[in-house]
Amino acid sequence: GQFSSGVAARYLERVVAAIADAAADALGRLVPARLVLGKTRTPGLIEDGRLPRVIDDALFALRAVDEKGATLGTLVNWSSHPEALGGKNTLVSSDFPHFLRARMEERLGGTSVFVVGSIGGLMTPLGLKLAGPGGAEVPKDSFAFAQAVGERAADAAIAALEAGRPAASHALEHRRAPLFVPLENRLFRLAAFLGVIDRPLFSGGKPA
Repeated sequence: GQFSSGVAARYLERVVAAIADAAADALGRLVPARLVLGKTRTPGLIEDGRLPRVIDDALFALRAVDEKGATLGTLVNWSSHPEALGGKNTLVSSDFPHFLRARMEERLGGTSVFVVGSIGGLMTPLGLKLAGPGGAEVPKDSFAFAQAVGERAADAAIAALEAGRPAASHALEHRRAPLFVPLENRLFRLAAFLGVIDRPLFSGGKPA
């Protein structure tokens, strides 16, 4: 209903369990490897959906290579919201990351993972004008448009990795820090109170 959460708790539990199983499987398949890091820019592939217009078109790529030189996997971090299919799309789709991943795996091998970077408010492919092979503009809100965005970002990542350098360290480190921001939207506050948004609220850094 309008005043109840649409989150499927049992489905989320299934997702978390599947992630844990995949992580355990990956740990059981560890092999020696070296990491190659790459960084590039993607001018003309990102727009800003809201004012002020600030474009962050940096793309970061990481490649894991085994002792024989074969690619085990790649990771691409890029600040673009996966919505090339447009706001009227009702299909369940991975949007442009599907085409990015497919191009990475086709050209380099291994398994490719796409991670959305900091998209702010809002780094997006919407509003781009991309020319196709014949010079005609690629239709907006289409799979052809999503493919163009994904494959061009993948090409940028591949070029960055080919010009990249081996990582100085093989250690992987994860850092996190809590960040508290004021919640000024009264509808969000009401939704949280009614349980429509099932997230904890904080006051002074403590649960409200």
